[in-house]
Amino acid sequence: MILSRLKLENFKKYSSFEIEFGEGLIGIIGKNGSGKSTIFEAILFALYGEAKTRGNKELLRNANANDKDAVVVELEFEFEAVLYRVAREFRGKAMSANAKFYKNGSLTTTGAKEVTNAIVKLTKMSKDAFMHTLFASQKELTSLSTLKNEDRKKMIRKLLGLEKIDFVEKELVEKSRELK
Repeated sequence: MILSRLKLENFKKYSSFEIEFGEGLIGIIGKNGSGKSTIFEAILFALYGEAKTRGNKELLRNANANDKDAVVVELEFEFEAVLYRVAREFRGKAMSANAKFYKNGSLTTTGAKEVTNAIVKLTKMSKDAFMHTLFASQKELTSLSTLKNEDRKKMIRKLLGLEKIDFVEKELVEKSRELK
């Protein structure tokens, strides 16, 4: 997946924000509280319709926006040489959700759950898989530099979501010993 553009309206700290991602490796730097993590949360929200942690949808609305202002997140990305755009929004006091998914400019899917399912089917990656492979928090990454080798290895395995595989491997080794 190659990100192309992210557009936010009334999403968390941003009343209006747009970023185009260039070719190659992109770095987002800034002071604490400047909105770096919010950009990643918006990408997560665009893809899966959920914030990093579940909770009150009202927390996604910019503090300066009123109930009538829509919370909008649009993400354009390329996947297997095809251009996609996902647009999600909440409107009104009830924060009713709406989502649309486009492939090469043509609308293919509507509805919050339907769009999420289409993205999971396309990328073969659930929200949890995304979180464990592509969305590491700054605190988790910073702690890597202070860890000893074995602890660093464990942390990397945790970030990649490989802990379950470690557990299954351990169980198989124990069963194999029992059978011998």
